[in-house]
Amino acid sequence: MLMDNQTKQNIRIVLEYLWRDEERHYLESRECKKHIFHILKHLAKVVKYEP
Repeated sequence: MLMDNQTKQNIRIVLEYLWRDEERHYLESRECKKHIFHILKHLAKVVKYEP
């Protein structure tokens, strides 16, 4: 996946903003297989984000 540095930085900003709350929500409701946290984890991997 090719993306410019600005796009990667924008994704990191979104991840930083959402990560903790969504991780907590996910841990509280693991039964939800389509939880947004799965997508956040994928994006984090793509842009090499480490919370």
